[in-house]
Amino acid sequence: MVGIHPSRTLTQSFRLVTPRKAWNGYCGALERQPLRIKAATAALGFTLGDFIAQLYSRPPQGINWRYDTFRTLRLAAYGGCIGGPIGHHWFGYLDRVIMPHKPKSAAAIASKIGLDQLIMAPIGTILFFSITKLLDGFQAAAVIPTVQEKLVPTVLASYKLWPLAHSFNFAFVPSSQRILYINTVAILWTFMLSRAAASTVPVSEPAPLELAAAPAPVLTCLPPDEEPATASVELLEVMHNEDIGAA
Repeated sequence: MVGIHPSRTLTQSFRLVTPRKAWNGYCGALERQPLRIKAATAALGFTLGDFIAQLYSRPPQGINWRYDTFRTLRLAAYGGCIGGPIGHHWFGYLDRVIMPHKPKSAAAIASKIGLDQLIMAPIGTILFFSITKLLDGFQAAAVIPTVQEKLVPTVLASYKLWPLAHSFNFAFVPSSQRILYINTVAILWTFMLSRAAASTVPVSEPAPLELAAAPAPVLTCLPPDEEPATASVELLEVMHNEDIGAA
């Protein structure tokens, strides 16, 4: 009997997984287990977003810099356990109650964007800062000042990205794939903000990501001793959270 070499079989198996098959497999999994797949998608999105943010916020030559693995794990846990599930139910709710007979009409799209930004953006931001602060090991009493400081700057900053992103989202993206779309936009946005924060900015000029005199992180809450550039990078991360957890 002629045996089959294990490594050869594995290689052949990988070759059989074309992008089209991978996409069809993802869509099929979404139909069978929508909540679990969206939660996993959000967890992966937060992981990639924070990975990019940390890499681009490190100092030149990486002096005295170490990748914060636990920060990434905390954010992945938030995305998978909270952000993804909330987004799943929230977007499903909007699709059911906002003009379901004309979901692609201008009125329906505008209404969904308005409700999302006026209701879910602040709620998602509060949840994000509260939960990530608790996961960082802070007491509940320390959460309120953080939320008070960062809520308004973060929400205002998110308005520069997500209304436009959601115009495409509600007009063209299938409801089942919105978590994937949002995570993709957030990762790209994180990359752009990280590049901006990593660039040299004169002391007299505010960093491009430091809005409303506050770092307004998007994915994580930073301890007081964090570098401003890192805080700026995370503005992008919080936006990622808002929309994944509830744009």
